[in-house]
Amino acid sequence: MDYIKNPMEIENTSMKIIEGEMGEHNFTKEELSIIKRTIHTTADFEYKDLVEISDHDFNSVNTVSIGIIFVIMMFVLKSISLPVLLVIAIEFAIFINMGIPYYTNTTIPFIASIVIGTIQLGATIDYAILITTKYIQNRKDGKDKKQAVSEALGTSINSIIVSGLCFFGATFGVGAYSKIEMIGSLCTLMSRGAIISVIVVITVLPAFLMIFDKLVCKTTIGMREVKN
Repeated sequence: MDYIKNPMEIENTSMKIIEGEMGEHNFTKEELSIIKRTIHTTADFEYKDLVEISDHDFNSVNTVSIGIIFVIMMFVLKSISLPVLLVIAIEFAIFINMGIPYYTNTTIPFIASIVIGTIQLGATIDYAILITTKYIQNRKDGKDKKQAVSEALGTSINSIIVSGLCFFGATFGVGAYSKIEMIGSLCTLMSRGAIISVIVVITVLPAFLMIFDKLVCKTTIGMREVKN
């Protein structure tokens, strides 16, 4: 039996075998290259299935978490439109956070989308709820939309910033000093996500409330008699 002795030829042959064993997949060329390299290095053929499962899990977990939060806020805020606006605002912050690594050419763990998508949504949605509840009360008290949003933001902004900075400090500290690459990467994403969420909530959400004030009044119990 002839053995392959050339290192490069060994690697190329290994890559061909790996691709053959992987079977059908939906990975891009860049993703396939990374996955083949990982399997070649670790000899872990289950890695490919793990990546596919995590991608499927992200879609499922993200949908379920958004759905549950939407239902809870719908009953708490007694509104159909407000939960939509709040979720869109936080999901926009998550989208920015998860998009930054692409432009900085930073590799993130394959479970990052699941972890960040759920934790950032759950941990920062309360910032949006704080402003929104004060806005609702101000509108019910007879204040116009501009005054209602302005006062809601003014009375909430300090609490939101302090809460966001606490979340940032806790996760950034772990990310900076952790020697485990995955934990460090996830904590860095969470700390950055906290800051992005704070910025979005105090800038984008008030704009949403101003723009969709008429819709909010019509679709929120107790606000239909509020003057626009």
